[in-house]
Amino acid sequence: MICAERSLPVDVTVLNVATRFVVPANRPQQSTSTRALYVFIEPCMHLSRSAQQMLVVSEQFMDMPDPRLNLVVIRSPDIDRAVEFYRALGLEFKKHAHGTGPQHYACEWSAFVLELYPLPDGAVPTTGTRIGFAVNSVDETVAKLVAIGGTIISPPADSPWGRRAVVADFDGHRVELTSAIEGAC
Repeated sequence: MICAERSLPVDVTVLNVATRFVVPANRPQQSTSTRALYVFIEPCMHLSRSAQQMLVVSEQFMDMPDPRLNLVVIRSPDIDRAVEFYRALGLEFKKHAHGTGPQHYACEWSAFVLELYPLPDGAVPTTGTRIGFAVNSVDETVAKLVAIGGTIISPPADSPWGRRAVVADFDGHRVELTSAIEGAC
């Protein structure tokens, strides 16, 4: 078993479904200044040291009170085209249908699901919904999204929240991207 410790929260989307996470009931006591959570990892495949360091779940996420956001659904007149945009972000989708419901795409990670559903005729679009993603590099991600047809709403710039940009997907949903500012503490 590997014990990974880190005092900064990480994006939980890096968690691999081939890895089983066990949070021990007797986890070490922590001072209030340390927000790290000890997570014991049983790898089902070889992981590099940097990957092992990233496989940490934030105590803030694990100890979130109810209710917790676990689903976001956006609608598109062409879900097959819409999924291209979100796959360019690095998200993995599978096509689903529940019972007699419409075929749609679902991206499941950790305790969260993002779904792309068809927009029914006469339905109100969901383009007023803003979605945000933490990415490794805002500039590189914006370049990928623009190359496949995304539209820049706010170009990459430094902000109090880090490096930030807003790009519209093919249907006009605003997607906010943030990353740490290189060289910042």
